[in-house]
Amino acid sequence: MESIRTKDYFIRKTDLLGQCIAVSESLFGSLRSEDLLPGILLQREDLINRIEILERDFKQEEKTACAPYQKEQLDRQVQLLLAMDRDMADAICKIQVDLLAEIKENKKRQQIANYSRP
Repeated sequence: MESIRTKDYFIRKTDLLGQCIAVSESLFGSLRSEDLLPGILLQREDLINRIEILERDFKQEEKTACAPYQKEQLDRQVQLLLAMDRDMADAICKIQVDLLAEIKENKKRQQIANYSRP
């Protein structure tokens, strides 16, 4: 039988993971907006800290007593977050490559402009 604490753990963790997913979506959509990133990253860090506190506040027996469907739901949310993190890492790498290409192009234009000056 599921205890009240186990139910509370599941509800709170599901809610926090859902908030993490929403923040990750915001982060992914704002990767090129340098002014928005610090606030979003702070939100994400706060949520991660809250999850760590939640994990410390509940006994292992209370956490493992979740029903199989609850464990599956939590696992799906975590897997989604991991996939989003991988996609963000790939997007950040692409942004870095694009920025490097822009820097090289700007440097080349400056060199050409310097050559054309008497």
